[in-house]
Amino acid sequence: MTSTAAVPPPRATYRRLSVEERRAQLLLAALGLFAHRAPDEVSLDEVAVAAGVSRPLVYRYFPGGRQQLYEAALGSAADELTQCFTEPPVGPPTERVARVLDRYLRFVDEHDTGFSALLRGGSVVETSRTTTIVDGV
Repeated sequence: MTSTAAVPPPRATYRRLSVEERRAQLLLAALGLFAHRAPDEVSLDEVAVAAGVSRPLVYRYFPGGRQQLYEAALGSAADELTQCFTEPPVGPPTERVARVLDRYLRFVDEHDTGFSALLRGGSVVETSRTTTIVDGV
C-alpha cells in the first residue's frame, strides 16, 4: 500500500524589490486607484492594500503622505505622456507625425480615466508643484 501523506507545496521564493521597483509598484497601485476616484478621495491605506504592502512602507517611500504620492504619480504619468511625443527627426514629416499620433492615441486609450483623474486633482492636491507638472505636459 502506498503512503498518502500530504506533501507540502513548494515554497514560493521571495525576492526583495529594489528601491526603484518598490517605488514603481506603489506608483502603479496609486495610479490604478486614481483612475477611478479623485486623488483626494484615495487613502494611503488603499494604496497599501492595492500594492500588497503595509501602510508604513508607503510612508517610507512617500514621507510627505498623499500629497507626495500624488505628485510622484502625476509626474510619472506626465513623463510617460511626454515620451509619446519624442520622435527622432528621421524620415518624412507625415510619417513622423503619424507615429507620434499613434503613440498618443494608444496612451489615451490605455490611460484615459486615470490620467484625467490625475489632471482633475482636487482641493487637497492642488499646489504650484502639481500645476508645474501639468503645465509641463
